[in-house]
Amino acid sequence: PNRTVEISSITSASTASGTYTVQAGDTSSDLTALSVALSNNATINDDAGNSMSNFGIGINLAASSAIVIDTTGPTITRIQVGTVGTATTYYINQHIDFTVTYDENVTVVPSGQIKPWINFNFVDGSTETVKQANYESGSGTTSLIFRYTVQSGDESPNNLTLDGSNIVLNNGTMKDIVGNDAGLNHSNTLYGSALIDTSAPTINSVSGVAGTNKANDT
Repeated sequence: PNRTVEISSITSASTASGTYTVQAGDTSSDLTALSVALSNNATINDDAGNSMSNFGIGINLAASSAIVIDTTGPTITRIQVGTVGTATTYYINQHIDFTVTYDENVTVVPSGQIKPWINFNFVDGSTETVKQANYESGSGTTSLIFRYTVQSGDESPNNLTLDGSNIVLNNGTMKDIVGNDAGLNHSNTLYGSALIDTSAPTINSVSGVAGTNKANDT
C-alpha cells in the first residue's frame, strides 16, 4: 500500500524532511516517492513571495538512494533427511542430519548451551517415539542443520517422521538480516527416507546333517 509522510513546515530553507515509521506488512524493494501535495490550503513561497505551483519530482528516491523495506520474516520451504529417493539406515553413534531450508538467510543465536531443536519420531509399526534433533550449524545461510546422534537401543524400522509442526527455540532467536523473526512452522512433511538399526544380529538356530561321523569327517 501507499503511505504518506507529513512535513509540518518549511521556513527559509531549500530542503524539507519528514519521518515515516515502518509498519507491519510494509514492503518495498526500492522505495520511491509518488507525489508531493499540499493540504489544508497550505502554500510554499520563495523569499520573493512567488508561490510554488509545480510539484513534479526532479530526482526521485529510487534514483538517488537504495531504500529497502522488509517486514517479512523467512519461511521454511523444506525439511529433508538423507538423500531423496534413497533409504538410509543409521547405526550407533552416526549423525542424522535434518536440513531445514528457508527462503532467505537466517541467523541463529542459541540461548547459552541450550539450542533450538526440531521434534521427530522413531516409527515402529504404529508406535512412535518422540526425539529431538538439536541445531548444529548453518547460521547466516538458507540451510540450517539439526542433528541427532544415534544411541544404543534406538530403533526405527520404519521411516522417521516429523513430530509437531514447528521448531522449538528454547529461548534462542532465529532472524533474518534485518531482524525479522524467522517462521518456525513447517508442513510436517519430511523429505527423504531414514531408518535406525542398533540391534546386533543373533543366532536363531544351529543345524547339521544327521548321521554317524568318524574321524576327519566334516
